[in-house]
Amino acid sequence: MHVVFDTDALGDDLFALFHLLNQEEVQLEGVTTFGRRTSSLERAKLIQVFSERYSDKGFDIIPGANRPLIAQRREGCTFCDDELAVIRGEWSENREYRTNLISSFSASEYIVEKSCEREGITLLCTGPLTNVALAASIDDTLADRVERLVIMGGLRGVTGNFSPVTEANIGNDPESAHIVFSRFKNIDLIPLDATLQLALDISDTSEIRDPFFKGVAISCCNAHKCKGKGQIMPLHDYLATIALASRDLLKWDRCNISVECSSSPSRGRLIISDSASGNVSIASAMEKDRILSMVQEEFMGGR
Repeated sequence: MHVVFDTDALGDDLFALFHLLNQEEVQLEGVTTFGRRTSSLERAKLIQVFSERYSDKGFDIIPGANRPLIAQRREGCTFCDDELAVIRGEWSENREYRTNLISSFSASEYIVEKSCEREGITLLCTGPLTNVALAASIDDTLADRVERLVIMGGLRGVTGNFSPVTEANIGNDPESAHIVFSRFKNIDLIPLDATLQLALDISDTSEIRDPFFKGVAISCCNAHKCKGKGQIMPLHDYLATIALASRDLLKWDRCNISVECSSSPSRGRLIISDSASGNVSIASAMEKDRILSMVQEEFMGGR
């Protein structure tokens, strides 16, 4: 499976990347980044140092968009900034890396180019969908060459983390989400409803072996607590990588999805209609115990 991973490279995304790098059946072609408060280039450097520390694999890293297509840019969560800064601070232009950081063309151009090189490419998206929407706008045949698009985003029946009716990845750039859901043919969507079922409790963090991952997990737990939602770290993006490589561990419902882009109170809300012939499969349940055992094995050495 040849994969391009499009990410905003926040704390949970790095748990996801770690899992992705340890999947033998996944050939990671490249990582494309989206920037907000921290630029996409700085996010790309973070990915490069992280990958050097935790993997011996080589792949491309390409900075992408730094703002949504139309919406005003929001800063995003700051709770794990200190932990991420430690990794980013190790980057040096004089150091040799196994990965290839490319800044001569954009993430959207890279996605188009890689889809031409690798027939049946899979896109994994765990941030706003700006880079993918821009790629689809550059080449209107892109969707025909992408075999599968796996997205962490949106919600169906829970309260949102961007607005009461909106999840953050979709809410940060609803116009891009609208483009993606209307053009691509085989989308697997892992919504907030599913990811909130998979979480680390603050008590779990004491068992995380690696100091970096432990620090990120504690910061995410504290961020969630400050929102009044319990001192936990939902594994949003990690679950997306599970869906990518172990799709049978989740239950899926087929549907069509459009995105509300006009009304301010519900901007970014997904309009979901069940349909056996729909272009979207939305995760509705999972084998939670099996997935948690994978988390424990990867980050806690088992229990």
